[in-house]
Amino acid sequence: MRTPRRGIKSKFGLNTRFYHGLMAEEGLRERKKRQTENAIELAAVRIALRDGFAAATVRDICALADVSRATFFNYMPTREAAIFGKPIELIEMDAAEQALAEASITDAVSAVYVLLLASVGHTRMNPAVARGRARLAMEQPGALELIKNQYARISTQLTAFLGGWLAARPECRRLPEASPLDEASLAVGIGMTAMGAVFAAQEDAEADVDLSAAVFHAQLDAIRRLAAAGE
Repeated sequence: MRTPRRGIKSKFGLNTRFYHGLMAEEGLRERKKRQTENAIELAAVRIALRDGFAAATVRDICALADVSRATFFNYMPTREAAIFGKPIELIEMDAAEQALAEASITDAVSAVYVLLLASVGHTRMNPAVARGRARLAMEQPGALELIKNQYARISTQLTAFLGGWLAARPECRRLPEASPLDEASLAVGIGMTAMGAVFAAQEDAEADVDLSAAVFHAQLDAIRRLAAAGE
């Protein structure tokens, strides 16, 4: 009987089996789905930049993306999701526990990265869509708040889950003077900021890019150096 592969632990503390597992799941069918989703999101963002996000209609988005209305709603729950990004729902508790165990996670900030990717279901980002949403946030009043709203629910869910996760694992605590929930809240804030920086750092790429653990932890290192500058 063959021994299952356990994966290799990276220098960042993440077991690579988790990351490569997500990558391996995207076969031909998944790539085609990503291409359709990219087309819809890119069309939505381009129309919003040209006409204003309030004027971007599902009909116009479908026409530019060359998809039917039925296809649009197979991929997007709402018009706003196509423009600003789909809201992310945290995976079920048992699945979250398993994802962290498989990735050999021992701190809450790395857990944010793992759980975000596990909840999204893939590791890829379309830079053109990210660039367009960044422009929307800068150029159109109200857009930034709407973009933030798409991530508000997952942040709350992550904080609640990781508060319990830390309470059950005192060895994973980094701030013993704080409550597990307070530590989780701070970890989610740092992790979400780092993920935002990951998007920004790769916006100039021409094709889909992987949101790798190395890039995530490079942004965490930048945050640490900035925080230490005033010491």
